[in-house]
Amino acid sequence: MTIAQVEGGLASQMFGYAAARRLALKHGADVLIDPRNYRTYTKFQLELHHFDVQAVLLSPEQADEICGRLDEAVTVVRPRHLHVDQAVLELDRPHVLMKGNYVSEDYFHDVEDVLRRDFRRTSLPTEYAAGARAAIDAHRARGGAPVAVHVRRGDYVSEAHTNRFHGTCTLDYYARARDVITRTVEDPWFFVFSDDPEWCKTRFSGSRTTVFHAPPGTPPVEDMLLMAACDHHVIANSTYSWWGAWLGKTDRQVVIGPRPFLADRTHNTDDILPRHWLTLGASPSPGHGAGAARADDPRVAVGAR
Repeated sequence: MTIAQVEGGLASQMFGYAAARRLALKHGADVLIDPRNYRTYTKFQLELHHFDVQAVLLSPEQADEICGRLDEAVTVVRPRHLHVDQAVLELDRPHVLMKGNYVSEDYFHDVEDVLRRDFRRTSLPTEYAAGARAAIDAHRARGGAPVAVHVRRGDYVSEAHTNRFHGTCTLDYYARARDVITRTVEDPWFFVFSDDPEWCKTRFSGSRTTVFHAPPGTPPVEDMLLMAACDHHVIANSTYSWWGAWLGKTDRQVVIGPRPFLADRTHNTDDILPRHWLTLGASPSPGHGAGAARADDPRVAVGAR
């Protein structure tokens, strides 16, 4: 059996499940979801039930019992760093407990088709999501190209240690990404998704832009799938919009992401963004995202990874 001890928000849970699903398929094993981290979490809750995931959701007590019973027969796996850990990909054990973050498509790209089926929605959309989806579809029906723009603030701004680690993407990054999209996509309309929509309304106002405002308590799956419903994507340094772009894959899709992905440069984040996505070199920087990289900065360049 392959046990995924998921953690964090929806995006982190999806990475944990995806890596476990790939390993389970490799060994003909079942996937079990271990929710014990959520005994103490106050910020997040399990969200995988919105999808058609092929796994058994354990209770914390069941996870305790199974892991205790198997004891030394279970191999505990945790990636040693943020870039791909080859030891995880080469693992050959019958019973595995997977912990930590598997933040790269490389952990599951060979079972992509399976995961796209697993991540089909099974829950009903909220009224907000239905209305937002109608706006996206209406623009496409007129021959336009809806573009999802994600602005992550929240704890990236309010918590000092989180800000030092993640940083926030600069307004210059978004301006240059918009310029790239405008030059490469016909008739784009920019749909902005954020955990701070009021902040975005004062900074992303203008023509051909809609800032969505999800009501309090809206499940995270809503904005993720609304982003996926768009044709093109400008993501933040956030795995939440990473999944929005990944789920929205099409043959003509343009995805722009920030590189490097973190303000903390001690981590190698080169494997986080899929290689066919474009990157802009305006680095995430500590602060409120209002800074701008110099136009003559050699890091300011667009290119495929």
